[in-house]
Amino acid sequence: MRSVILGLGLPIVALSLLTAQEPARLSVTARSAPDSLVAFDGRRQDVERTTLTIRQRSPAGTDTVQLEVVYLRLAARGPGAGAPIVFLMGGPGVPASVIGRIPPYWTLFDRLRDVADVILLDQRGVGLSTPTLGCPPTDPPAPDFLASRRRMAEALAAAYAPCVAHWRDRGMPAELFTVREVAEDVEAVRRQLGVPRVSLLGFSYGTRIALEYAHRYPERVDRLALQGVLGFEHVARFPTVLDSVLARLSAAAARDSVAHASVPDLRSALARRFAALEQAPLTVRVAMPAGDSASLTVGKEGLQALVALRAGDPRLVPLAGSLAAGDTRLLAALAGGIYGDLAAGGGSLFGRAMYCSAPAPEARERRAREQAATSPLGELFDNVPASVEFCRAIGITPGPRTRAPERPIPRPALLITGTLDDRTPLDNAEEARRYFTPSWSVTVEYGGHELLPLDTVQALVVEFLRSGRVAADRVAADPPRFPSVAEALLPTRRR
Repeated sequence: MRSVILGLGLPIVALSLLTAQEPARLSVTARSAPDSLVAFDGRRQDVERTTLTIRQRSPAGTDTVQLEVVYLRLAARGPGAGAPIVFLMGGPGVPASVIGRIPPYWTLFDRLRDVADVILLDQRGVGLSTPTLGCPPTDPPAPDFLASRRRMAEALAAAYAPCVAHWRDRGMPAELFTVREVAEDVEAVRRQLGVPRVSLLGFSYGTRIALEYAHRYPERVDRLALQGVLGFEHVARFPTVLDSVLARLSAAAARDSVAHASVPDLRSALARRFAALEQAPLTVRVAMPAGDSASLTVGKEGLQALVALRAGDPRLVPLAGSLAAGDTRLLAALAGGIYGDLAAGGGSLFGRAMYCSAPAPEARERRAREQAATSPLGELFDNVPASVEFCRAIGITPGPRTRAPERPIPRPALLITGTLDDRTPLDNAEEARRYFTPSWSVTVEYGGHELLPLDTVQALVVEFLRSGRVAADRVAADPPRFPSVAEALLPTRRR
């Protein structure tokens, strides 16, 4: 075991970006010990587990708090390794240490060991790091919480406001868990590794953290591979962009004989369901884990929210077809999942805190609302919990609104996006390319949101992090398979 104290000096470029809201760091100490990473399929490799103990001022500046941030180091094979590769998982709030056990990710990280050390960082508040920001159970939401956007916002606030208070009472205010603080944790990791630069591999919200770090410490970055890009301003989502994802899914369904026979035009079928629920909301019966059940009301805006959350999901075909036939089983399963999550406390506070720490510019929020008038998806509910108004309603002080860099970051970046990605769509990658020079963009035909498990995508990532460039600009995943209602009711599993 080894223990060191990391230096606290910050480069001038970083100091210029600090704000009064950022808690000051007093000390960072580290201890390391041997450990192992065992995949769910039984494969095993030795790793080094390092715990960073961070003492810092609270956001109010009156108290001292202590957190532990843990990372696993998978040692590179052979001499001549490149800059360590720090993996930043999304969610936000999914632990990298858990993702590393999923077989295709285990394979990716093992392949990357031919390039450099691989660092699986459990971000503060997540996984092996402590504390973990789980929310205590609350009262179940009202049965009509999916009747309208307003009722959904009330239900979400009712779940998270007690969680914010719970952790604040325990000396862990949500304002400690921000994009900027996690980026500073990445810098602490680099210092502990004793290397001049790190490369960053980010997925989904992890790409937002990678962007923050690259913006603050461009001289400390070697290369960035970003899959599913969430840019500085992309936390506010545009209805028209999701409409285009839904249009691509609808076109793929029209080319599939089984899907076309069930739902000839997916977008039109969903529009008819929206109109029908505007006139007469549906009541669905959902089963609960304890063996009881609940009756939930789903209105037009509730269904729009459910569809917008999965605009590239092939299960929308059986959803639209089943509702047209008067079958509400799939709708009940989707509604019941959200109902159960909220009754259990909503999961982790980490995700809410991260979104609140970096809200979108007001101009982008305004443009998103303006698009709602002409979009079949209406005003996206996803933008509500990311708004400064919602953050204040649950007791979190919002961070400063984000802006894209005025000049490109002079580091090579690879951006990978699927044509059916409904969380971080193609438009995000095209906008984010201007953040870097040079940059490469690869489109994955038929690809959804999560692409790192694909062998072709892994090969691109390995090639780029080894050489700093890629030859392809387009690859293909398998065309979507449109399930039956019975298949769509089965839980989704990573493979």
